[in-house]
Amino acid sequence: MPRARPLAGRRQEVAALREHLAPDSPYRAVVLLGEAGVGKSRLVTEISARDEFLVFTGWCLPRSEGLPFLPVVDLLRGIQRYEPVLSAQSLAGSPPYVAAELRRVLPELAEAADDIGTPPHEAWMRTRLFDALAQFFANLVTPRPIVLALEDIHWADSTTLEFLDYLLSPGRGLPEKLLLTYRSGEAHRADVEDWLDRLRRLNDVRLMELAPLTQSETAEQIGGLLGHAVAPELADEIFDRSEGNAFFTDQLVAATQEQPAGNRTLRALPAGLTSLLLSRGRSVHGLAREIMLALAVANHPLDEPQLATLYKTTELDVRAGLDELGHRQLLRRADTGDAPQLRHALLAEAITESMFAGQRRQLHARLAQLLIDEGGSSPAWIAESSCPP
Repeated sequence: MPRARPLAGRRQEVAALREHLAPDSPYRAVVLLGEAGVGKSRLVTEISARDEFLVFTGWCLPRSEGLPFLPVVDLLRGIQRYEPVLSAQSLAGSPPYVAAELRRVLPELAEAADDIGTPPHEAWMRTRLFDALAQFFANLVTPRPIVLALEDIHWADSTTLEFLDYLLSPGRGLPEKLLLTYRSGEAHRADVEDWLDRLRRLNDVRLMELAPLTQSETAEQIGGLLGHAVAPELADEIFDRSEGNAFFTDQLVAATQEQPAGNRTLRALPAGLTSLLLSRGRSVHGLAREIMLALAVANHPLDEPQLATLYKTTELDVRAGLDELGHRQLLRRADTGDAPQLRHALLAEAITESMFAGQRRQLHARLAQLLIDEGGSSPAWIAESSCPP
C-alpha cells in the first residue's frame, strides 16, 4: 500500500510496533490506544506499507451492533480479493467444515447450488464458526508474517469481541499477530470497556498509548503537508491550537491553503472541524452545559468554588456537573487537586465561536469580575482568550 506522504515523527512507535509484531515477539496482539485524530490509523498504514508484513485490515463502524462480524468479513474479503491463491490454499488444507462456515459470513464464496442458510447464533454454532475462522487464518502460509488489523475496535459488535476473546484465550496458538486500534478518551459501551479491561490483564497483549506529536514533530507534519517549510510563527500557532493532534493539525493546515499565498494566517476554525468538536458536547444540558461554556470562554482552569460562585450554586452541584463532563470525556485528565479544564484548546475555541456574541460578552465580563472580587491580579488570561470584548 503506497504512502501518501512520509510519516511525521513516530519513529520510536514504529520501531516498537515492528518489534511487537515480529514472529518471535511474545505478544499475540498489539492495541494502539489514543484519542481521535492522534494517528492510530496512520501507524497501521505505515506498517501496511512495509514489505516485512502482509497486513489485512477490517473496520468497525459506529452503531455496528446491527452489523455483526463486519470487521472480520472485511478481513476475509481482503484476503479473498488480494490473495485469492493464498485463500484457496488455506481452504484446501482445512477440514471441509471450514469452507462451509466461511460461506455463512462470506456468501460470494458459495456455489450457486449451496444452501448458505443464516449466520449461526446458537453458542455451539458460533464456537464452530470461530474455530473454522481460526483454522483458516492459521493455514495462511506466506514468506512474510501476517498481521490481522482491526480498526476502531471501540465500535466493535459483541460477536466480534467474542471472536477476539476466542483467539486470545490461553493455549490458542494463532500464528498471525493481531493489531487493534481503540479510541481512548471517550465513553464507550460498557461491554467494550469491560473487554478492554480484560485485555489489560493478558501478558501476551501489548497496549501502546499514543501521545500527541511534539512541537518539532508537528512542524515536520506541517512541512510534509505543504511540501515546503512554513513560517515558524504559523507553525507555532498551529501547534498551540492543535496541541499535537495530527488530525487537527491536518485540518488547520488545510484552512491556511485556502488563503492567498504570502498572506497565510489562521484565525477561524474550519467548519468541518468545528462541527466535529461541537458534536461531543451537544447532548450536555443544564448546569453541566453552563460549566462547559464557562471553561470554554475562560480557556483556563476554574476550580469548584469559582464555578459555584459564578453560577450561585453549591460546590456539590458543580461537582455533579463536572462528573457529567468527565464521564463524557470533555475534561482533561488531571491530577488530584487540579482545577477542571476542557479536554482540548480547540474544543474551547469551537464552543466559544458557537456562542452568540452577547452571551460570550456577558460570560466574559462575569468571569473577569469574579477574579477581581477574589482579589487576584488582573485577569489577563481572560483578556487573552478568543472572546471579543
